Amino acid sequence: MSDVHKYIFDTKGWLLLPGLLSEEELVPIREHQLKNRYHPEELPPEQRDYHGVRCLRQRAPCEAFIPACSLS
Repeated sequence: MSDVHKYIFDTKGWLLLPGLLSEEELVPIREHQLKNRYHPEELPPEQRDYHGVRCLRQRAPCEAFIPACSLS
């Protein structure tokens, strides 16, 4: 990574690298993310991702997230 890439990552928390993965490589990633979003019960618990929200024990729709939840 260049110094510019490191700076962008440090300031935004993510880095866009167009063309890094081919469309074929993205298919299983997209399928997993959609399953995780809409049918997490079909995934083994260790493959489920709550995107940093540690206070939720069960997957819930976005509107069910509790704002007072501790994210630390």
